[in-house]
Amino acid sequence: MATRAEIEETYNYMDEIFRESFGEHADLSCAFFDGDLGKTLEQAQRDKHRLILDQLRIGAGSRVLDVGCGWGRLLKALADRGAHGVGITLSTPQQETCLRGGYECHLMDWRDVTPVTFGTFDGVTAIGSPEHFCSPDEYRVGLQDQVYARFFHLCSSLLRGGGRVYVQSMVWGPTAPAYEDISLDAAKGSSAAVCWPATPRS
Repeated sequence: MATRAEIEETYNYMDEIFRESFGEHADLSCAFFDGDLGKTLEQAQRDKHRLILDQLRIGAGSRVLDVGCGWGRLLKALADRGAHGVGITLSTPQQETCLRGGYECHLMDWRDVTPVTFGTFDGVTAIGSPEHFCSPDEYRVGLQDQVYARFFHLCSSLLRGGGRVYVQSMVWGPTAPAYEDISLDAAKGSSAAVCWPATPRS
């Protein structure tokens, strides 16, 4: 969970070191090794994107909206397949990286997208971005279900007949601490303390 300002600050801060470490259009959100630990990270990420696009049934001429497109790795995979990707991000350096690669990318929040904005799509992806959709303030007042219902309603309105949505997100498991318990002052080594650096606070 994070505010728009926190998202931009976080990804702008890590932009240069990330691109220097992993490449101009690398992916921050996992990879698909499928039991083969001999794969390079780059190959495992290519395999992940192939799996996603296969599940979405994306081919040449297809259109896909990538919500939280990062540095454009899925947009590149779409272009390589002959499809067209439209990316949206809240990070200016991420948008600039995508545009340098020749990919369509817009600096905007998914909440500002309507079927009129870009037209309709054969697929919508949100890879590693949904955990940011609900801000801490929205969570505290119990709006998380409404936030995610709104997102999936948007996806439904954007998809052409037979279109599909692919979502990848981190989730809290049964042993994770309650959001309210996460604190720098929590017992050293506890889940509540370990989660502190990764949890934006307002």
